[in-house]
Amino acid sequence: MASKAPTPKTGRTKSKRLHAHSNPLADKFFAYPTCPDAADWPSIFPALLPTPTPTPTPTPSSSASAASTTTTQPPPTPLPQQPMMMSTARGGGGGGEGEGEGGRAWPFFVDIGCGFGGLTVALGTAYPDCLTLAMEIRVRVVEGVQERITKLRADNPGQYQNIACIACNCMKNLPHWFHKGRCDKLFILFPDPHFKQSKKRLRIISPMLLSEYAYILREGGMLYTNTDVEDLHKWMVQCLDEHPMFERIPPEQLADDKAYNLIHNVSEESLKVARAGGRKFPAVYRRLPTSQCIPRVPPLFS
Repeated sequence: MASKAPTPKTGRTKSKRLHAHSNPLADKFFAYPTCPDAADWPSIFPALLPTPTPTPTPTPSSSASAASTTTTQPPPTPLPQQPMMMSTARGGGGGGEGEGEGGRAWPFFVDIGCGFGGLTVALGTAYPDCLTLAMEIRVRVVEGVQERITKLRADNPGQYQNIACIACNCMKNLPHWFHKGRCDKLFILFPDPHFKQSKKRLRIISPMLLSEYAYILREGGMLYTNTDVEDLHKWMVQCLDEHPMFERIPPEQLADDKAYNLIHNVSEESLKVARAGGRKFPAVYRRLPTSQCIPRVPPLFS
C-alpha cells in the first residue's frame, strides 16, 4: 500500500516567528560603545549629524620625505557632557552627541522598547527639531523598524531623518550611550508585565533602573509610561513615587503636551488595546533637580 505524501506545513515558520518578549538577562550580544564618547552618532543620524573632519596625524619615518606624509584618522564623535535644555536654537561648543551643523545641539528623545515603531514615527513628525532614538531588544523587530524608517525616508524626501532604531538591551547597556543629563524625554510604553513574583526583577521599571533613567535625563526631563495592565501600572507608579528623583505630573497639566497625547493613540499596542475596548493607564513623571532630591527613607534613629 502506497504511503501518502506528507502534507506541507503552511503559515509562518518557526524561524520567521516574532516573539512577543525577550529575556533581558540572556547572554545576547549587542554592539554598544564602550562609553558615550565612542558612540558613532553620524552613522545613526547620517543626514543631520555631520561626520567629523579627519585630523591629520603625522606618521614617524626614518626618511625626511616620509616624515612629511600624513594619515587621516577620523576621531570618535564625542557626546556633550553637559545637560541639554529643550531649546532648538542652541549654539557654541564643540562637536558632540546630537550636535548638528553650526554647533546646534538637538533635543534627544528615547523610546525604550519601541516595538514596531509607531510612537517613534509619530514623534519624528510631531517634533521635527528633535532626535528620537528607538531602542528594542528583539533583533528581528529592529530590522523591521529600520526597514520602515528607510521606506518612509524614500517616500518622503527630507523627512524622518530625525528618527532611528538600534538593537539594545537597555537594562544592561543604556549608560554606555548617553552622558549624564543628555536626554529630554524617555518613553516606556506597554512593557512586558512579568506577572510572576520571581520575574518582577525583569521589569523595565524598577528602583535600580530608575536611577539610570534619572542619570541620563536632564533636570526637568520627562518620563512617560503607559500600560493596559493595572497591576503593572500600580507597580510602576509605586516605584516612581518612592524614587527621590522623580515627581508625578497631574494629567490636567499635560493637556498641551503633544507627547502625552501621542502615547495614548499611535503605538501599535495602544491601537490594539483600543480595538479590544481595553483601558490604558498612563503616568508621566518629571526628573527633579539634584539639589531638590531628598531621599525618601525613614531616619535610622528617631
